[in-house]
Amino acid sequence: MINAPHKKNVSSYLSWILPPGLLTLFTLIIYWTTLRYEFVFDDFPTIIEYIHARKLDIQGLFFKVSRWVSRILNQYTYINWKDDPFGYRIFDIILHACIGIMVFFVVYKMLSHLKESSFLQTKAYSIALITMGLFLLHPAQTQTVTYITQMRLEGLVVFFTFAVLLCFIYAAYSTLPYTKYTLYALSLLFGAFATGTKEIIVVLPILVMLTDWFFIAQGNWNSFKQRILFHILLTGTVFGFLYLYGVAKAQAIVNAATTPVHNNRGNVITPTQSQYITLWPFFISQFKVILHYLGIFFWPVGLCFDYGYKLAHGFFSLDVILPLFTLLTIFGITAYLFFKDQKNPIVFCWLWFFVSIFPRASLFPGTELICDYKTYIASFGALFFIALCLTALLHTIHQWVKNNRKKTLNTLDYAILGSLFFGILGISTKVRNEVWATEDTFWHDVVEKNPHDARAWNNYAVATNIKGDLQKSISLFEQAISVDDFYAEPHINLATIYHTHGQRNKAFTHYMRALDIGEAHPELFNNLGMFHAEDNHIEQAEFCFKQAVKLRPYFSRPWKNLGDLYRKLNQPEKALNCYEQALSGDTISEELLCAYGMTCNQLGRHEQALQALSNIAQSGNIDAHAHIASALFGLRRYAQACHHFSIVYKHNANNPTLAYNYALALLNNKQPEKALPLFALCLTGANKHPYAPLHYGRCLFEVGKIQEAQQHLKTALSQTQESYIRQDIQTFMQEVKLT
Repeated sequence: MINAPHKKNVSSYLSWILPPGLLTLFTLIIYWTTLRYEFVFDDFPTIIEYIHARKLDIQGLFFKVSRWVSRILNQYTYINWKDDPFGYRIFDIILHACIGIMVFFVVYKMLSHLKESSFLQTKAYSIALITMGLFLLHPAQTQTVTYITQMRLEGLVVFFTFAVLLCFIYAAYSTLPYTKYTLYALSLLFGAFATGTKEIIVVLPILVMLTDWFFIAQGNWNSFKQRILFHILLTGTVFGFLYLYGVAKAQAIVNAATTPVHNNRGNVITPTQSQYITLWPFFISQFKVILHYLGIFFWPVGLCFDYGYKLAHGFFSLDVILPLFTLLTIFGITAYLFFKDQKNPIVFCWLWFFVSIFPRASLFPGTELICDYKTYIASFGALFFIALCLTALLHTIHQWVKNNRKKTLNTLDYAILGSLFFGILGISTKVRNEVWATEDTFWHDVVEKNPHDARAWNNYAVATNIKGDLQKSISLFEQAISVDDFYAEPHINLATIYHTHGQRNKAFTHYMRALDIGEAHPELFNNLGMFHAEDNHIEQAEFCFKQAVKLRPYFSRPWKNLGDLYRKLNQPEKALNCYEQALSGDTISEELLCAYGMTCNQLGRHEQALQALSNIAQSGNIDAHAHIASALFGLRRYAQACHHFSIVYKHNANNPTLAYNYALALLNNKQPEKALPLFALCLTGANKHPYAPLHYGRCLFEVGKIQEAQQHLKTALSQTQESYIRQDIQTFMQEVKLT
């Protein structure tokens, strides 16, 4: 087996850089294909559609609210990459790789300074390398690393945890006072930042104490108490900031444990849909959850986003008793090992795992019973244990070969074995990652493994519909309804499909069923508002749109639809207010900007229209060019208006209104010779524009055809019925003395 680099070789750095570097590089290769994977599941509401992620607000978040580190990270990424998954995923993969490197140095430093265990000290390098490889390449880690939303929470928790540990361990072993106290201070600083990641960081002080007791103090109380001040400071830092954020307050903790929780829509974990999730059933169900979490690191087969676990019916049910007995057996063995040897590293592994998993699987009811991403911090304990076992196994094999084959395994042999092992592990991870490629593959995997999940069927149907397979999506929505008819989303989605394809009776039936279920979906009220607006039921449509924005104030679509309704009712001020609300919401579409620009022009707010429309005009939006041209015309910037009118006119040269508007801009820009043939198109037949005769005469006059202009205007005067146009013709003729 590869042992720790001999001291005379440390200066070469090769043994320190090459194997960890190759593992890191291999990890990046394995995860490389995920860089172009889509956003999945709640990546949309928590990042892409999250209104507060639209601007960087460091001052408003910095050490002021819980999860502020993750929020600032999401804001920064959104500002720079918008809805491109690459920017999000590249950071997450690099973060995972950095944690793996820290795992290597933490494990090596912990083991290399052991006094009594010569085996662990001798094999420190190998154990550190195996632990690093397991952490980086284990398939169970895909449940976090490839999950953008959770990697930016769980991943940051683990990053700061190991940053604290690394600084603390090196500080404890440093003999230079300046270096020692600088590292202690840095460790406390990382601890403070860690409180801004996720509430589970509450376990950090305990994890640091465990590391100290088992590997630095090595079970010696006199040694441990030399660093007791640091542990007090770290605990005070963590709990102090969590208290500041409102997380560690007694009432908040009591409320979190005792407040009943509604089931997630379409993902019911109680016996019936109407039941609440309460403390006791949730607590007794955690035994099987913890056992599952432990099992996925020893047998990572059948991994799934949603396993379909339900709350236990009672304490004496088999799904409580059997897991509880198994866990008690593990606890008993752990306690025995601890009392036998208070510095036993196996005890450390189990304590790390169970302490880390405790905030996630204990007294605090939640809507999700099992989520594998919750194991990311706990995984170190399980994987460190596996690394210890593998090292012991390899050592046994080495001794057997040495004793029976009269030879020893050399570095090349171990390199080949390691390459095979981590190669298989990496390929398994890559295969599991492929599930996360698209919403379609993601939810297809869930419904295959858990066909009783209505939410998964609905989301699979949505992904299928986006791909363009309408009939299949309809059957999948119906499957979701058959699994849980008290789940409104598939009814809403089916209603939307039928509504879009003109099957209004079917649409109305599903809309009404969704209303009966009473889940208060903003999408339902928005779609129903559009349904009523099409029937010219103004009051009902207005009510529905208002309900939608009441439920979700930053929901842009109903604000835009309400604005369209008011514009249709010739209430431009109300319409403009709705459009402004929509623009400050979750989705800014070109259609919304055009409607806003048109209404601004209608109210004479031309500068506002220009500001809103300038960007989308560059992308070739013809409507934007038309509204910009109108705004510029209103501002008497005729030369610029001509440019935009020409673009619009060339797009549809058969439209007499476009010809007339372009000609009028040319005339006002003192280009009558160009305007003349355009006005001529608007003089007769179906293309006739009421004011075209007047402006045609003006053009004739401007180009010097005085007699022709006079004759044309006299004819127009005699043929025009509208008195206000006749008055304008007479006024012009008097001004230029053609009467």
